[in-house]
Amino acid sequence: MIDQSNRADGDWSIQVSTLESLDENADVALVVYGDLGQSGSILLGAPPGKKIFTAGNNLSLGSTADPSWKVKDVKMIDLNTNETLVFPFSKWLSKVQEDRETMREQPVRKNGEPVLPLVRYHVILTTGKEPGSETDSNVYINIAGEKGDTGRRMLLQSNNVSKFKVGQTDIFHVEAVSLGVLQKLTIGHDGTMAGQGWYLDEVVIREFEDAKEEYIFPCEKWLDTGEEDRKIERVLYVKEVREVHPSVEPEVSTIQEEEEEPPKEGEWKLWVTTGGKEDMSTLNRVMLYVYGSNNVAGPMVLGSGKEGHFQAGATDEFKA
Repeated sequence: MIDQSNRADGDWSIQVSTLESLDENADVALVVYGDLGQSGSILLGAPPGKKIFTAGNNLSLGSTADPSWKVKDVKMIDLNTNETLVFPFSKWLSKVQEDRETMREQPVRKNGEPVLPLVRYHVILTTGKEPGSETDSNVYINIAGEKGDTGRRMLLQSNNVSKFKVGQTDIFHVEAVSLGVLQKLTIGHDGTMAGQGWYLDEVVIREFEDAKEEYIFPCEKWLDTGEEDRKIERVLYVKEVREVHPSVEPEVSTIQEEEEEPPKEGEWKLWVTTGGKEDMSTLNRVMLYVYGSNNVAGPMVLGSGKEGHFQAGATDEFKA
């Protein structure tokens, strides 16, 4: 029971409704943005002896691994005025479900309509062509504009099978409440050992895929503990806002697709899908045997993880 006399301005009750249960070992944090800034990370913990974030549970909270959690909505109730704000989600926060995002945003709604739009930012990263430019490290970004920032977002799902290769352009999507005019971004990775560095050429951001203009953030520096100033995180500022022309659309991949030849007799096409968790990928060479009623074919070498195949959550196509 809450003592009415101890309530202060800015005290809120938080209610979280769950559709699919969350791993008990995972932590959930909430960040609230307002006219005067942001709340910082609020860790949502359970009352003694009570489980939280289980399917169908609607839990009232005070502001005091590999998770997968489907959240229905979040409600915030002002304890002084009883004003109620509802943030509908009905989405997964998961590294293996839907778009593999573990952070979600929703705008405040007035009379059922969002005050600000939800934007799916189109983030285009180009890795340098210098020897050793590529990285297998986990890369993150925080995009900031006149209305706030996205918070740190892991860049997990590229348009390419393998991310951040030499001279390659990778495209990611970051969903967030509109930031207004973009101003800067912070980008970095977790690779601190030799050989884990990365040379970033530039970052280009559009408010959506078919936007008429794009923000250019040049870098042209190493993010490497053994190069230049040894930093693995950099703050980049907008150099220019450039009009997008069809002739300068970024390529989906640095690898040109070859025209598909007509199938030969006895030729099969196969698709191999690797599990979504990061430890399910492999760098090893994979071979296939096919058994029929009269014979066996194989071994047929499909390729290896070192060639960009068999990455977590990816589907590879082969001919046999």
